[in-house]
Amino acid sequence: MHASRVALQTHHAEKLAALRNALLNIAAGRAPDEDQQAIFLGYVEVLSTWHIRIVRFFQAPLRFAQQCGARTDYSFAGAPAQPLEQVFPELNGRRDFYDQIVRDLHARGLLSGDDHMLHTMMTGSGVFAKRTTALADRFLAFIATPERQT
Repeated sequence: MHASRVALQTHHAEKLAALRNALLNIAAGRAPDEDQQAIFLGYVEVLSTWHIRIVRFFQAPLRFAQQCGARTDYSFAGAPAQPLEQVFPELNGRRDFYDQIVRDLHARGLLSGDDHMLHTMMTGSGVFAKRTTALADRFLAFIATPERQT
């Protein structure tokens, strides 16, 4: 019922796909308990598509950068905002916007570290470090396209 209500309130294809995947994962028995499901469906309801894109990015920044042909050779130093803006060029010049999204994701316990990490200079391995929490990983698995069981 919760997923149906959320689906009726959105027109975003990405959010509708996330809801569809969540329902398929529930039906297949590959979902967390009902309380966790309610929290995750609430995330789909209140988070924007950019929130979901950015949390996905921070689960595997190097993979995203490689898939998009973004620079991955930060051998000396860089900041995580650099590959983020390369993977999502729509975010160029919108630092206030994506900084707010990162603060939101931190506040919900979906990103680790502090919310200033985007612009902190670090080694190349630090630039591409995974920043999602275990909670975020469970959320992303819940809204991911279910794998076919053979």
